[in-house]
Amino acid sequence: MSTIVRVQNLGKTFKDGVQALRDVSLDIEEGEIIALLGPNGAGKTTLISALCGITTPTSGRAEVGGHDIVTGYRGARAMIGLVPQEIALEPFEKVINTVEFSRGLFGKPRDNAVVERVLRQLSLWDKRANRTRELSGGMKRRVLIAKALCHEPRVLFLDEPTAGVDVELRRDMWEVVRGLKEQGVTIILTTHYLEEAEAMADRIAVINKGEILLVEEKAALMQR
Repeated sequence: MSTIVRVQNLGKTFKDGVQALRDVSLDIEEGEIIALLGPNGAGKTTLISALCGITTPTSGRAEVGGHDIVTGYRGARAMIGLVPQEIALEPFEKVINTVEFSRGLFGKPRDNAVVERVLRQLSLWDKRANRTRELSGGMKRRVLIAKALCHEPRVLFLDEPTAGVDVELRRDMWEVVRGLKEQGVTIILTTHYLEEAEAMADRIAVINKGEILLVEEKAALMQR
């Protein structure tokens, strides 16, 4: 497998002096699921935000699919889908319009077949005419994933994908993520649930106080 995300000595210090990332280095292989495991405030979301172009790192560099996240940001962002932790959707817009709009934001031409495939894949096709305010919390999370996938990215970032959802719904989300992996999507997810990392990830990266403490194959880490 080839490396699709390469992070080299990445650091982020905010204006108030808080150092959120310290010399982070990490290679992520194409088609794998890697879990960033750590407590709240460990730097998980800051790392994702830097790779997705939401915040600018203060040191080091990173590439997504060979595109530098700063100097080649357009190419990098085109390869990335991001599912944020917070559910932020236009409440009165229909599901299908919400997803089509997100595709358009990336400059992709209208493609009804792609939108339908993504919605069917996430069991949302029957809800396509519903307004998002009519959906359950779990279905709203699926809409966020559909929005992130509609421009056909090769890398998907999931920030605490099952935060605040019940156990049954969490397992449903795990199945969705496994299905995406089977289609060749590289997935980076943040979590502070060990069981979630164990259920989904091929490798686990433990992060705390802005530093990567270890990166190991899941089986080896769980055995230890």
